[in-house]
Amino acid sequence: MKYKRDITTVEEISSLEPETLNHVLSEIGYDPSAGDFFFIKSDPNKVHIIENVDPENRSVLYYNDGKTINVDETLPLFSAGTLIQILGVHQSVDLRDMKGSWLLIFDDRKVIESEDGELLVSFLWRALQILVAENILE
Repeated sequence: MKYKRDITTVEEISSLEPETLNHVLSEIGYDPSAGDFFFIKSDPNKVHIIENVDPENRSVLYYNDGKTINVDETLPLFSAGTLIQILGVHQSVDLRDMKGSWLLIFDDRKVIESEDGELLVSFLWRALQILVAENILE
């Protein structure tokens, strides 16, 4: 099966106000690791993959055959699988397919439904933002 997209877009990440994005990343305990996708804030037209993280200084990322960059100069992109893992780390998550739309039941106390035609990865990113904004993520 082919999906239209399985990773958040630069636009989805960049559309958040910096303080909101920082709050989301802080709440989920974002910790970059090899294999993660990211883009450079000053050059958002290219997506890169982290090859390694400096074990002595976790703020230094290696990408593109040994180039280095400070994590503060980058923003992460998330796959649908990563977003499901992030949500599942915090509480019980039930994700249901409703014939082309999605329903997320978070810890039996919050239900979020996808919008018409919303891709799974976009829905999960939006759901994560809602849960953080409403202080439901624990």
